[in-house]
Amino acid sequence: MAVARINAPTSVPLGTPVHWNVELLAPNVVFLVPNMPVQVTHATFVGNLQLTAVVGITNGVNMQGMIEVTLTHVVQVTPPEAPPPSTAPPPNATAPTTPPSITFPAVTRGVAFTVSWGASTGGTQVGDITYILERQQNGGTWAEIWSGTALTHSTSTTANTVNFRVRARRGSGALHSGWRTGTQRGVAPAQPTAITVPTTINGGVSFPISWTGSSGTFTLQRQLNGGTWTDIWTGTARNTTDTVAFGTNTVNYRVRGSANNLDSAWRTGTQRTVLNNNPPTISGSNSNLGVQTGAFSHAYIVNDPDTGDTVTVVERLNNTQLRQFTATLGAVNTLAINMDTFRTLANGVHTLTIIATDQHGASATRTITFSRNETKIDVTLLNPLSANDMPKRSFVSIFRQIPDGASFKVEICNNANDPNPTWENCTQAVELMQIYHFNNTQKTTANWGVNIRIQVDRNNAVGDCWIGSIVGTFDNVAFVTK
Repeated sequence: MAVARINAPTSVPLGTPVHWNVELLAPNVVFLVPNMPVQVTHATFVGNLQLTAVVGITNGVNMQGMIEVTLTHVVQVTPPEAPPPSTAPPPNATAPTTPPSITFPAVTRGVAFTVSWGASTGGTQVGDITYILERQQNGGTWAEIWSGTALTHSTSTTANTVNFRVRARRGSGALHSGWRTGTQRGVAPAQPTAITVPTTINGGVSFPISWTGSSGTFTLQRQLNGGTWTDIWTGTARNTTDTVAFGTNTVNYRVRGSANNLDSAWRTGTQRTVLNNNPPTISGSNSNLGVQTGAFSHAYIVNDPDTGDTVTVVERLNNTQLRQFTATLGAVNTLAINMDTFRTLANGVHTLTIIATDQHGASATRTITFSRNETKIDVTLLNPLSANDMPKRSFVSIFRQIPDGASFKVEICNNANDPNPTWENCTQAVELMQIYHFNNTQKTTANWGVNIRIQVDRNNAVGDCWIGSIVGTFDNVAFVTK
């Protein structure tokens, strides 16, 4: 069990006073050396400072028989922290000279180029001369892009304008030369990456031209038969069309972009040989046949001015191909719309298209329009249904589409072979899908027969309106008509 202790720090910086004392921890303990708190300044020695004190343990009555106890405590004396190195240049230090020049070539967007400058000299600080290069884009702030000992640096830009400046220092010294600033340059657009022209060009026939890359305003030039280049188009789009005159032998194109009053390099295409091929011809002219009420046809003749050409003809009704064939030049062809096809057409305007194309891709097109405007449907069986005995009842179902507002009437007779059959209205039975009982019991001819008559009036109603098939029975005899 401790009877006393020295209270003192464990470490102090060099030159710092050490305040310490002895604390007695028992009632029969007394100070001997020292007999009061003390202060020590250890100003010159870095290392361990040992503090010593002596106390006595008495019998509690007098000093006879006192026991002495020596206390020690070690304080580590540490050197003070070194001050940070000074970045200030020494007295009378000098900076290198300002680089005598800075140059860079014409600049193209996205293309690497080299900035170069003249060497600086002098400077009293230690080390090689180092250069700091800064760039300014679009007239904005200057930003460092490189530092080193070389006299050149390769870079690129996508800005509209660019400039550079450079200065020098020797080693890591704080003294810099002045800036040497270049002359701001506009940045030319990049060269277009590609130009596309059809492989086959027909004289007198329009064709597309397109290109990619670059920016700004584009200029397209054309060269005919290896001659001079001529401007044929200017704009901001990346495509246009052109036509070369019939009889031209060769053609080529090139394009460039322009921005910031600067031009990109030309992108030149591949020269094409012009095919001087006349397109086929189709007799007649584009026309309107007006309202048609049933099957009809249109006659035409296909020819080709170039001897030996093969011409393929395609006939279309609206967007549906009717047929394709190789034409006999000079012969009459007939585009026919039969009744089955006509029935499928809705009311309105319809288009017949005839396209004649030769083996070189040159073509001619003839367009014929017509209208269908059916407002009424009147259907009667072409041949009456024969019956051995007098029909007494029937069931009729009609597959149909009748729009709201249109009228729909169904009639039936059981003496259909008579000159004047007795027609009976069975519309309600058809609509309710019920059996109809004939009222008539007379005939003037030898045989009984059944016929059906359907009448529809659109009455300006909107929507599909058609009659499909008729199915039913009479006296257990089934029938189907379409």
